[in-house]
Amino acid sequence: MQRLDRRHLAVAIGLRHCQLTSSGTTRPSARESSSTNTDVYSKLYPMTPFEIRKAIPADADAVAVYHDRCFRDTYSSQLLAGEFEALDLAGTRQQLHEWFLPESGLGRG
Repeated sequence: MQRLDRRHLAVAIGLRHCQLTSSGTTRPSARESSSTNTDVYSKLYPMTPFEIRKAIPADADAVAVYHDRCFRDTYSSQLLAGEFEALDLAGTRQQLHEWFLPESGLGRG
């Protein structure tokens, strides 16, 4: 089975508030865009075909790291001001691992 890279993983798990650029950095995503902006974006960041599959426990680390990066990028000013605390990466990783277990019931559908 093909392993998804971070760019495709973001698309596969449906993250909309943060996108990885081709250089591996994150940037906020456009919530609404015109067809012209979409056309320009698709030329700058072409997508390659990929397969969406259910997450498995081995995916927990990559998803947790990506989630943490998006959270820090999105809420950096609130984190610096002390309004928010940083996420517990180990806790997030463990929670995702448990959610991705087949017996959790969260992957049905």
